[in-house]
Amino acid sequence: MIIKIVKNYTLIKLGLDDTFNDLKAQFNSDKYFYINVIIDLKLMQIIDYLELLKLLSEKYKILNKSFIVITSQSNDQLRESELVLVPTFKEALDLIQLEEIERDLDIV
Repeated sequence: MIIKIVKNYTLIKLGLDDTFNDLKAQFNSDKYFYINVIIDLKLMQIIDYLELLKLLSEKYKILNKSFIVITSQSNDQLRESELVLVPTFKEALDLIQLEEIERDLDIV
């Protein structure tokens, strides 16, 4: 797992050796809850993480922070999940920037 903390976001990138419990352990403390988060699951089966991602996404909405998942996978269950899914890291960064502008303007 690669974790990169930048000024306005944290990137958590899971590798093939990482597990559900590895990701869950990262959120056992509140160290990521006050910054935007991007989780890169391009190498993983996102469906295996769906319940945890939904829970985290709801928490980030309450905290008024962005929670974005990078994946190229798509199915009906994912579309109905209300998760913010993007196919690339660049799109995740663009979305964080857009959401921060919206929050600054009180649009959200």
